[in-house]
Amino acid sequence: MFLAREKALYENLNRLNISATSNQGYFWAPTRNIEELKTKIGETKAEIEEFNNHIIPEPTYYNTPEFLDMWM
Repeated sequence: MFLAREKALYENLNRLNISATSNQGYFWAPTRNIEELKTKIGETKAEIEEFNNHIIPEPTYYNTPEFLDMWM
């Protein structure tokens, strides 16, 4: 479980646009989780801005219980 999380973390970090002072990236999140995300990100120095003017297709998302994560 630990190695899977570390691998996922580094895969996502490698997708960021890195500059001298910051890292920038885009992510998709369900709208019902926006307040939770803003709270978590507010604890850091990071900023979150909603960006709807894009051509990226919305991913398929299935809300499943945490118990099923090992089979996903």
